[in-house]
Amino acid sequence: MHDENAILNPTNSADPDGPFDGSDVLDPVDALDNPLDDIDPLEHIPEAEPQADPEEMLSWLQSSDRQQKMAAARAFCQLEDPRATPLLIEYLSDTCPLMRVSAAYGLGRNPSPAAVEPLIRQLEDWNGYVRKGVVWALGNCGDRRCVPPLLDALKLTSPPCGSGLPAPWDRCPRSTTKP
Repeated sequence: MHDENAILNPTNSADPDGPFDGSDVLDPVDALDNPLDDIDPLEHIPEAEPQADPEEMLSWLQSSDRQQKMAAARAFCQLEDPRATPLLIEYLSDTCPLMRVSAAYGLGRNPSPAAVEPLIRQLEDWNGYVRKGVVWALGNCGDRRCVPPLLDALKLTSPPCGSGLPAPWDRCPRSTTKP
């Protein structure tokens, strides 16, 4: 049980007989240690790793080594080179979900009118993460053909796919007429 009087009339621990003024709770502002003082200035932050070489990644996309193909598909999620588009479209139907999701994000980074229909078909993928990548890629296409399938994806969305929806809507073309 708490002493009701102590709760209603707290005392200062520096002077137990005096009223509580809070002066012993916090030091003056200039005496506080600022954890941000220990952070290095921006000029000491190392630069980001250089991006992969697009020429090398294009050759890897055509490699017979499956690991190289997958690494190259992932690289085109960051690299922009329209020469990768035909192979990324082909990899949308790969048996490996990791390859399909990398191809979808790669096509989102490298949008092309030729990729729209294959991406729309891939919205039926059984893997939710592939569908999420496809939704993101379709949103980046800027093609009116993407709007109805994206609306359907919004209605029938699974959690992984739905979390990819807000950003693509910002990039979708706006229609001036109502459907």
